[in-house]
Amino acid sequence: MRKHREIKIAVVALAILAVVVFFGRACSWTLDKSESENTTLNNQEETRISSMEATIKSLDEERAKLIIELNQEKNRTKCGNKPCDGRCYGVQRGDNLSSIALRFYGKVSALKKIAEVNGIKNSDEIFAESCICLPAEVEGSKLNDKNTKKKATRVGHAKTDRPYWSLMYPTIPTPIVVVESPKQLAVAKLPRVETKVIENKPVEEVGQAPSIRPGLLMEQKAQTALALMHALPPKPSTPQEQPAKTEGTQKPKTNPPLVLPGSAWNSSGNLSPVEEGNFQNYSYVEQGITVWRNNKWSLVPYVSVSNSVDTKGYSWNNRITGQLGTKMVKSFGNGLVQFGGGYMHENRRVSDQNEGQAFGFGSYWFGWDTPSSNKAEGLFSAFPGSSWGMIGNTSPAEENNIIGTVYLQQGVTLAKINRVSLIPFVENTVSFDTKDYAWNNRNTWGAGIKASVPVKSGIVEIGAKHLDEYRWQVGKRASGVTGFVNLWFGWNPPWKNQ
Repeated sequence: MRKHREIKIAVVALAILAVVVFFGRACSWTLDKSESENTTLNNQEETRISSMEATIKSLDEERAKLIIELNQEKNRTKCGNKPCDGRCYGVQRGDNLSSIALRFYGKVSALKKIAEVNGIKNSDEIFAESCICLPAEVEGSKLNDKNTKKKATRVGHAKTDRPYWSLMYPTIPTPIVVVESPKQLAVAKLPRVETKVIENKPVEEVGQAPSIRPGLLMEQKAQTALALMHALPPKPSTPQEQPAKTEGTQKPKTNPPLVLPGSAWNSSGNLSPVEEGNFQNYSYVEQGITVWRNNKWSLVPYVSVSNSVDTKGYSWNNRITGQLGTKMVKSFGNGLVQFGGGYMHENRRVSDQNEGQAFGFGSYWFGWDTPSSNKAEGLFSAFPGSSWGMIGNTSPAEENNIIGTVYLQQGVTLAKINRVSLIPFVENTVSFDTKDYAWNNRNTWGAGIKASVPVKSGIVEIGAKHLDEYRWQVGKRASGVTGFVNLWFGWNPPWKNQ
């Protein structure tokens, strides 16, 4: 037993020793790996620093070179991309080589040297806003700098109304031609033609325009031809080309006949169920004169008088009103619209109110299948109807009160005997104002039957109807049956003889 115990102790001791040795080895390997990685990182950092130092040194050398080149550039004058031993000049509108040579060298013959230096093939044509080099001396004549309109710039372009960077990518300028003949005068007056440069490259040769697309050349030729047509005197016509004058074939111009449009209407009956048993009568007469017509528009100054009475003595129903105004009238196939204004005076007899004010209004009227226009006979042969509306400050007694009314009626011709049409109908009237007077704010529905008789320049209607009226400002509603008579006459409408 003792021997077995010693063996177990020895085995355990060996195991412990093995574990200690293993962990020792592992720790040693980890430390070695960390040291290796640190060494690698240090080497990489040193390499990076060396590379950055080399880059900085290279940049310093480039900077030194640029400084040297800039100093050299300051001491050298360039025109475009070419050196110039004289001055750069920005061509102005109206310049030509002859005038430039005379201005700066005192002789026209210097233009040949200027054209040669700048590579200008056609000495009669230069371009506005381009830059040309003026040599320091030509044929013994020195450059006169005092006559330079605009000083040269270091960037190689003459100062113009455009910024210098736009001159590096120019649009095609307008050619300035020496004017020596009527044809050249016409070409010189051509409008400026510009086009976008397809490739953003500076012009290589000063004084020469960039390549022009064929389409633009055709446009310029067309504009040139058009300018020449206007510049040259017209060819005199021969006697054979002149048409013979004939007498009596043309009608003399005459002013349109004077038109005096006017109308009159009257409506009577118990027209308000809320005002129970109150018989009312409204009448209106207007006379105008058409002073101007254009197409279907007419300008019509007019005077009018309206009168209303009732049997109950309500002030708003007992009044007389006069108007003096002017209106524009637009006629349509089945109606008209009009708007205008002027001065009006109102007298309310019951309340003894006399007020006047300037007023304005707008109104419309449309009618369809009217008995006077429809010749068909028989049951349901026509569906006559009409609608009208008006808005404006049309009551001086109700100062600054805007009153509006809209009316719609639709009927059906039940029978037609001779000229008399028997027409059942329905109607609706809505009126409103801005001062909330009860008599101006109401909605009235009606249904009835009428006999309509067209007469010369007018119409007469006699009938009966059931009305339902609601005045929403005071919450009153009433209905009842009433008889009515309507008359309307008109003469010389504004659009007559147009």
